[in-house]
Amino acid sequence: MSIEITKTQYLESFTSNNDRSKRRIFITGASGSGKSSLWKQLRAKLSEHVDFPVRLISRPVRQDDDLSENRHLPIDLFELWFNEKSIEFFWPKFLPERTEYYGFEFNENGTVIYGCNNEFLLNVAHLKSHSNLFEKSLIIHITCDIEIRKMRLSERYINQKISPGEINYRVDSGKGERDLINSSHIIVQNNSTNLLQTTNNLINLLALS
Repeated sequence: MSIEITKTQYLESFTSNNDRSKRRIFITGASGSGKSSLWKQLRAKLSEHVDFPVRLISRPVRQDDDLSENRHLPIDLFELWFNEKSIEFFWPKFLPERTEYYGFEFNENGTVIYGCNNEFLLNVAHLKSHSNLFEKSLIIHITCDIEIRKMRLSERYINQKISPGEINYRVDSGKGERDLINSSHIIVQNNSTNLLQTTNNLINLLALS
């Protein structure tokens, strides 16, 4: 793995800010890139003083979904929660047959690390109404060679968690990678299995320990 800082000023602002009452880190990446694995590694090491909120999703549970990372809501309940101001922000994922919504509940204080998908940045215009969402924040994008992503997703198929058609669909979720890299502050190239070292490097880089 390698870590590239693409926008140094954002990292400096994040780490030097003495007011830690509300700092956000958004981890994005395509399916199979390793974003969820990184998020879970950070959670295992930092959960005592960093918040890792569960992501809300409007679609049904998939076979390989981790319910410690996601909470699935029917679309009508998702809309109700948002209208009642229980959901702080959300974004859409447009599919040929439907639109899915992802979001998070309000989180008032401290450092928060969110696990997002690529659509979070691809549909960033949808988040413009949340004027303070990207204040004191960092965007970390996890990228990975497409053949390695295919291999990782195929291993899930072998374990009977996802279908071949689902693999192709999720591989396509890596489209628009260049735009995502341009919008991110830190890029993690995740072509290896040395996730623990990368986790420790990020913790030190972001002064989170």
